[in-house]
Amino acid sequence: MQKNYTWEEGHEVEFAKTWNIYCAKLYKDLLYYVRKDGTRPAYVSDEIWSAWMATWSAERWQIKALKARANRNTEPGGPSTGSARHTSGSRSIVEHAMDLVILI
Repeated sequence: MQKNYTWEEGHEVEFAKTWNIYCAKLYKDLLYYVRKDGTRPAYVSDEIWSAWMATWSAERWQIKALKARANRNTEPGGPSTGSARHTSGSRSIVEHAMDLVILI
């Protein structure tokens, strides 16, 4: 069974942009898990694997990775305020309101 889709003229650019963003995220995630595992998947050629390994072992890559790791663990509110990552759950509307009152 074939599905047919239609859309207005000129939307192809938006679709291509969305598609590219989605594919870039999938590729980034793929590289993360391959790098984390450390073994070459069967679908990756030796040539590509060698290029990835050269990139990941380069000093420039290592420096950027260390900076990114440090940035993810920063505490923007000062020491002992918690990291900038959103891992502690959502805040209640009361907490948001209290922050707004403090800013005013």
